[in-house]
Amino acid sequence: MRPWILASACYLLLLTGCVRSSHEMLDERTAVISGRGSAFNTMGAVKRALLVDAAKIASERGFQYFAITDERARYVHSTLYSPGSASTVGTLNTTASGLPGTATYNSTYSGTTTYTPPSETDITKPRSEITVRFFRAGEVAPNVPGVWDAGSVLRAQTD
Repeated sequence: MRPWILASACYLLLLTGCVRSSHEMLDERTAVISGRGSAFNTMGAVKRALLVDAAKIASERGFQYFAITDERARYVHSTLYSPGSASTVGTLNTTASGLPGTATYNSTYSGTTTYTPPSETDITKPRSEITVRFFRAGEVAPNVPGVWDAGSVLRAQTD
């Protein structure tokens, strides 16, 4: 296998990873959750992953509800450079004539060289960050727009 094909394949495998996220607690009820996707993820996939993370954090900390108080989304752009390459495939034919010890050798080569030009591929990766506030039952009206039930969000992931 050509080295540039192997390198490109490895790079694409790295890009296909799941959405990665992390969180930081600002206080006992507030967290900032950040997520980043690969070139194969949509912004929607990143935002869904952050909602699930918020629901998990709420449940782990004994909260039933959460609300998003701030949201930021952006795209990170980069370029993948692939160097050009050349490969040659051919046949070498050698013939001998004459008496043993005084033979004359004639060789002919016929081959084809294939060139692959260098290329650039633009890559766009979604990033999002949300700030969430957590609530226990009775602290917030659950039917208010923007209030999420952590249990419902987590159950939706198993359906």
